[in-house]
Amino acid sequence: MKENIVLIGFMATGKSTIGKRLAERLGWPFVDIDQMIEEMHGKSIEEIFRIHGEEFFRREESNMIALVAKKPGQVIATGGGAVLREMNLKALAENGVVVCLKAEPEVINSRVSGNDRPLLSGVADRLAHIKKLLEERAACYDKADFALDSGNMDADTAVAEIIKFTDRQKIGGDSHG
Repeated sequence: MKENIVLIGFMATGKSTIGKRLAERLGWPFVDIDQMIEEMHGKSIEEIFRIHGEEFFRREESNMIALVAKKPGQVIATGGGAVLREMNLKALAENGVVVCLKAEPEVINSRVSGNDRPLLSGVADRLAHIKKLLEERAACYDKADFALDSGNMDADTAVAEIIKFTDRQKIGGDSHG
């Protein structure tokens, strides 16, 4: 039986916000892979990318996912690119139902304006770059067990939809009522 709920999806689709609320509602711990990497290195994701590069970050991300994915009864939020490595998605899916949070490129662009995101740093046309990245990652995101457009949905509604889906899947063995 799958005993975790894993949130994947592009940046700014609400993985951390919705994940925290979902974990609170279920009485489960919330695990944010990016936050764990930041704490381990004492640096922000942006600094890690700038100092060590994306490949270093992706290795750290894979190591953290391998460590976390085996523990049951958690809500896990990944970084937007975590599923680019098939081994990450496989590890997360072994013991978890994978929920992909989605949003329209324009919604994502408005949510990240003013924020320094490593993959958007120095990009002149952010919206075009977001669309390109979404297209490149679509096949990975499509491997989720459940997809939810969280772009124009408040966090509590998103949580209720995820719980409805996981109740039908009997995640964790009990109803989350």
